[in-house]
Amino acid sequence: KQQLQRPEPHTQQYPACSRRQWLQAQAAAALAAAAAGSFALPSPSQAAAAAATAAAGASCELQASSATGLKWCDVVVGEGALPIKSAFTKANYTAKLASTGTVFDSTYQRKTPLIFKVGEHELIEALDVAVLGAEDMPPMREGGRRCVVASPGPMQRQGTKSLLWVVGLSQALEEAGELAADGSSKSDLMFEIELLAKRQRG
Repeated sequence: KQQLQRPEPHTQQYPACSRRQWLQAQAAAALAAAAAGSFALPSPSQAAAAAATAAAGASCELQASSATGLKWCDVVVGEGALPIKSAFTKANYTAKLASTGTVFDSTYQRKTPLIFKVGEHELIEALDVAVLGAEDMPPMREGGRRCVVASPGPMQRQGTKSLLWVVGLSQALEEAGELAADGSSKSDLMFEIELLAKRQRG
């Protein structure tokens, strides 16, 4: 019987294509192998998780938070200090449309980390929850990198400092045909967040 070849975990490399393309190629290979009777199909829950991960272009396998409605996963689990609600927090992030992968804001591109009071709804609800955690999602630690996907609704509620990205977001939504008549988003939004060391007080 045909055997599906898997690279060793410590040597696994992704090709020059995007991770989404790589996941799609792996799924096609798995289906072909299953048809040949040499590989078992994943369970419906595994298939749904893989599909959500591929659709969002995430770099880790997304899981659902029933308490918040967010999809999330940790790219890197931090080992530093925990965030404190209402304290100044420093982070890098990339924000994009999950439907198209279009980046509408990035502190990496601006080369200036974000400093904000976490939990005070200064940017977007999803960002506060991603950093502080929830009932079924642990808080981030300094040095960690987390991916979150927020569907239209409460987790996309904009804060007092959302002007940082509102122009880029509206333009990306309009180009993708995902801008609602009231100016809100019809697309899931994806944030890749890196929690940095706490701001040094002067």
